[in-house]
Amino acid sequence: MNLSYDILGAQVLESQIQNTFLFYKSSIAQYNHPKRGGVPILFPQFASVGRYKKHGWVRDSEWLLLKDEKDKNSHLLTFSLQLDPTKNWPYSAKLSYDVIQLKNSLCLILKIENTGSTSFSFTGGLHPYFYVPSVLKCTVEGLKSVSFTDKYKATHSEGILKFTTTEFERLYHENKPIKLTYDNVALELNQKGFDEWMIWNPGQTLSKSITDLPNNDWKNFICIEPVIVSKPKTLKPGAIFDGTLNIDILIK
Repeated sequence: MNLSYDILGAQVLESQIQNTFLFYKSSIAQYNHPKRGGVPILFPQFASVGRYKKHGWVRDSEWLLLKDEKDKNSHLLTFSLQLDPTKNWPYSAKLSYDVIQLKNSLCLILKIENTGSTSFSFTGGLHPYFYVPSVLKCTVEGLKSVSFTDKYKATHSEGILKFTTTEFERLYHENKPIKLTYDNVALELNQKGFDEWMIWNPGQTLSKSITDLPNNDWKNFICIEPVIVSKPKTLKPGAIFDGTLNIDILIK
């Protein structure tokens, strides 16, 4: 078992379970900037859907590490971040993030508490870069008949999603369990609290404009993200949002 992280953004960088590496991580780093790969946290905004900075700013913030406890069968991390009012975001919120790695699974739990006196709305979620030997040979199942908003086309075969060299960006408007399969590995992905899945890969052309992505590395990941996009969540003072992603590893 192996689990590495960065307190900048409370970003999980690597997780190795049963000799399976769950996440892609770019070999090109940008100084004082979130690393390309692993699992960035997005809050209080997903992408450019809103008036704030793209993907929010908690991934650029230094979190407090409260726990780092491990034994031969488990590894637990707990992070915390307090957001105080600013000119651009006049609210108070406390974020906590638990990472629980077990022998056959990884669980990521993001909690957001409104610690101020005013309600606020947000979008966002988790942005895992799942490692695959080749995105052209992996499949995603479980989203048959789910409504979606599409940017690019994909190939469907009885509910099985496959990918090509073209950029893929699709927002599925349900949080049904799904399965990512490649070679002899299958990952079962379940979420709660969040309500949609974003699936993204930059493809061959767009990847050339991403400065922290090595040539041809676009083939080595698929982003499958539990998110809130279409319907922002509103937190009243004292309310807590609880969003979870469970990743179960099956070796064929």
